[in-house]
Formats: sequence, C-alpha cells, structure tokens
Amino acid sequence: MDNLNVLVVDDEKLSREMLSELLGKSGHTVITAADGLEGLELFKKHHTEISLVILDLTMPRMNGDEALPLMRDFNDAVPVLVASGYSEDEVMRRFVDSGATPSGIIMKPFSMVHLNDLMSKLQS
Repeated sequence: MDNLNVLVVDDEKLSREMLSELLGKSGHTVITAADGLEGLELFKKHHTEISLVILDLTMPRMNGDEALPLMRDFNDAVPVLVASGYSEDEVMRRFVDSGATPSGIIMKPFSMVHLNDLMSKLQS
C-alpha cells in the first residue's frame, strides 16, 4: 500500500492520537481535527494533498453526516471512511438525505489490520 496523507476527524482525543500514531508508524502522514467543522476547514485547506479522510460520525459542532456532503461539494475525488459505533445500516441512513455517501464504513472499535485492508481496497 502506498503511503497516504490522511485526515483523521474524531472528537475523542485518545482515538485521534492512537490512530495518528498507528498510521504514522505505517508510513502515512496524518493531519487531525477535533470535530467536523475543523475537519472541513482542514480539508478545504489541504484537499490537494489529502488522499483519505477517516471521519467520525458523531461529533460536536458538526457531525460526520453534515461534514461529508460539504467535503464532497468541495472535492469529491477523495475517499472518505466513516468510523462509527452504530450499525452499518444506521450509518447509511444518516447519509440518505445528503446525497453524499461514504467510500466505506469502519465499525468502532476496529483493528489496524481491518483499517489497512479497507485503505488498500480504496487505493485499487
């Protein structure tokens, strides 16, 4: 798998830090955001460098289902994985009205093996 520039958007500091560290150890460059609004701002600023977004679903200020359509409006070529503890059906229901769908869903808690597998599939 190629090294990616990953934007991690999650309101849980520990989740952001752990994911950033693990992705960094795998050779990826990571930018982090504490909520959807900050994630959207960073996405707009760095959209030409970002190769993947890992977006939490439920966050303060702006949820993932609110941020994703705005990211897609700005640049729809960047794959977005939505991370959530909700069921996959529930996650997809949250995106029905927006017209934007995630490139994939990863259920929390997830392993780096599973995340790397999804990331590889998005690159192929």
